[in-house]
Amino acid sequence: MNKTIIATLASLATLPALAADPMNEQGVSVRLGGFYSSSDTTLRLDAANGALGTSISLESDLGFEESKSLPVLDATWRINPRHRIELGYLRLARDSQKTITGEIRFGDQVFPVNTNVNANFDSDVWRLSYGWSFYREGGNELSLLLGLHTTSFETKLESAGGGIAEAAERTIPLPVIGLQGAWQFSSEWRLSAYAQVFSLEYDDYDGTLVNGAVSAEYRLNRNWALGAGWMLNDYNLDITKGKARGSFNYEFSGPMAYVTAAF
Repeated sequence: MNKTIIATLASLATLPALAADPMNEQGVSVRLGGFYSSSDTTLRLDAANGALGTSISLESDLGFEESKSLPVLDATWRINPRHRIELGYLRLARDSQKTITGEIRFGDQVFPVNTNVNANFDSDVWRLSYGWSFYREGGNELSLLLGLHTTSFETKLESAGGGIAEAAERTIPLPVIGLQGAWQFSSEWRLSAYAQVFSLEYDDYDGTLVNGAVSAEYRLNRNWALGAGWMLNDYNLDITKGKARGSFNYEFSGPMAYVTAAF
């Protein structure tokens, strides 16, 4: 970390606190941290004529790395003690190169046994939620979450020589409902957790989404806190129409650590 960033953080830490507690009552807080993700991804991309593709594990069949460190960025606007808006973003981008040991039918293309395949799978996850704290006493609260969880992904398989290639991309916006809880068991320590779920069977979509996290946070002062916990994102989706028809089962989870600044 360079001297400019250190000086900026030090100056922010000395800012006077707002009249209301910016983390718990009113104000804007930003969380920046790291997430050590362990992924399990299985997908099937069907042909345009409806012929089923091969169900492949990106990690086992194509050699994608299972674990990767990712940055985490979230922001919360406490409109007042009982109402808030939350925004989160997470990106997971991976690629691999492997000689496949079985034939793969991917979209309209067939990759024969022993083909040297270059593959990539990139995803961007946005989470926007409105939170209403229907129970609130001291530092303890229970909240109802209503929001939108949007995942965009791009995937491509290509033979090493470039003679065979197939790609697909899709953006999946899903409304979600969930609960969030927090328990402050001392003036400095607080436990919190949230879970959001959605199940859909409509038109060309059939699937479920589970998104959640649990964390412990230590309050340094009114404006700064340190935290650590566990995060989970789990998608199971079948698409029966459109160019990117097929099946996508995508789970990534793991520990995280972060710092929160509130103003």
